[in-house]
Amino acid sequence: RYQSHLISITLIKMLNKKVNKFLKDLIPLYLMGTCDTDLLVSKNCTKELLECFNNDQKKIDTLWIAFYEQILNVCKQVIVIEEIDTLSDERYTTKEESDFKYNRMLTESVNLIILLLKSHPDKIEEYAETYYDILSSEGLWKNINLNSFHHAKLFEILLELTIILYDIKYLKKNKDILKMIVRR
Repeated sequence: RYQSHLISITLIKMLNKKVNKFLKDLIPLYLMGTCDTDLLVSKNCTKELLECFNNDQKKIDTLWIAFYEQILNVCKQVIVIEEIDTLSDERYTTKEESDFKYNRMLTESVNLIILLLKSHPDKIEEYAETYYDILSSEGLWKNINLNSFHHAKLFEILLELTIILYDIKYLKKNKDILKMIVRR
């Protein structure tokens, strides 16, 4: 995973302005790498991203604003549309590997949403429909369980998301989502 992120960031460095039209596709996926559950991958992605933008944290912060919609759409794709079966080909991976991969992607996506909400809680109104689609997904909240060790990090991240949604009063306005969480 780190290798693929390294290739992406190397392309961004090498191609400079020529890569601009592809940034909306590359940046959200790269930022997902900074939220990877593997500490080695996330730390290296964060380090490489900083180096790519001359160690200027303001430029990194600007990425989160400039690509907010694209980041949110990638999260929506993973949370609402993707499933264990759509991320892996059962002919080449075991059920356990597929489950692990799906949980990792889901955890990274929820982590990205948490970072978006923490840094820009005011944008939840601007992207209300997308947030509602994501947060009302039954597939998201069914993962509030501790059926296996692989679910522990996702369980923790979902609880953190619930706290943030409660703090920003989102759950008060969307009681159907609160009910879904409480049922789990």
